[in-house]
Amino acid sequence: MKNFPQYIFLLFLIFGFKASSLAQGNSQISLAAEDGGQLQFNTNSELANGKNYPNQVRARIQKYNGTNNTNYWKLTVRLASDFYHQNGNYSVDASHAKLIFNQESNYSTNNQLINPSNVPVPLNKFNEVSLIESNVPLNTQTHRTFSFNFYVEGGTHLLTIPNGIYQTAYEFRLYGKQNLSDNYTLIDNFTTGQIARFHINYNGNYGTQSISLQNSANVFNFNFSTATDYANGKSKTINQGLKITSYNTHQILVKTSNSVFTSSTSSATIPVSKLKVNVNLSSPENNVQTFGPLSLSATDQVLIERSATWPQTLLYDLEFSIPPNALQAEDIQHGGTFSAYVFFTIAPN
Repeated sequence: MKNFPQYIFLLFLIFGFKASSLAQGNSQISLAAEDGGQLQFNTNSELANGKNYPNQVRARIQKYNGTNNTNYWKLTVRLASDFYHQNGNYSVDASHAKLIFNQESNYSTNNQLINPSNVPVPLNKFNEVSLIESNVPLNTQTHRTFSFNFYVEGGTHLLTIPNGIYQTAYEFRLYGKQNLSDNYTLIDNFTTGQIARFHINYNGNYGTQSISLQNSANVFNFNFSTATDYANGKSKTINQGLKITSYNTHQILVKTSNSVFTSSTSSATIPVSKLKVNVNLSSPENNVQTFGPLSLSATDQVLIERSATWPQTLLYDLEFSIPPNALQAEDIQHGGTFSAYVFFTIAPN
């Protein structure tokens, strides 16, 4: 009889200050930044799709005396941290935000405009990113202000957190050099207050709302070791494994952390679409529609839709399965343990 390598599938289920100048030759050049307002999310559509706020921050470069010109320069920015909720218990990763150049105000003796690119610049909490790089000199009587739109991507990272203000600081840095072949030198830097911020004020977020895995539903193991296992597939159901509490009509979304199961011992992968998820109400209830079994993917799919608000808490039997012969020869060339995370999200309608 043909020997089959053994597989174990592990499924983990979740749910300003002004700094001193460092370049003495350009000590007459100063950098500052100003608050231009606050982005606010008001609807489920905005939370799902993202939103832009015009001229949310303004960076100002000034020089009123001194003989040393800076012929080449660049302006960079970094976020001081993720966006933290005002009570500190929730956060949104900094990578979901972008700055987009909007306009320049120029009061310099040199009336040439810089015209930076308006391509969105993804923000980063680890490294500074370039907003502007120019060869228009910063000479005597320079006064330029650059305004940037603030954009926050929509998605589950916003749909799963409570109302409130999420904020952090901008860290701007200005670099310059005299000749193109020179290395950039830091001229000045400026850290704002907590003005990189957005406010979630969605009426669907009021009240008590939660989603949880229970009865050991946080880990599903599938052990494939014989020809019969591959031929028949595997299925496991945990009664009342999924608990949803909501004060509003809602959808339950499901997706995986990436498109494949990965192994810690080899480069082999298995598509997550081999795995199916299904739910059934533990006790009958009207105004609830389920859409399983679904083949999993790294994109959100609607698993449950509810059009009523009472009772607030419902329990679902949670099932994961690998259908008969879903694992083919290319999947079983190597044994090992393959794993992926699965995320459940509650999204108010």
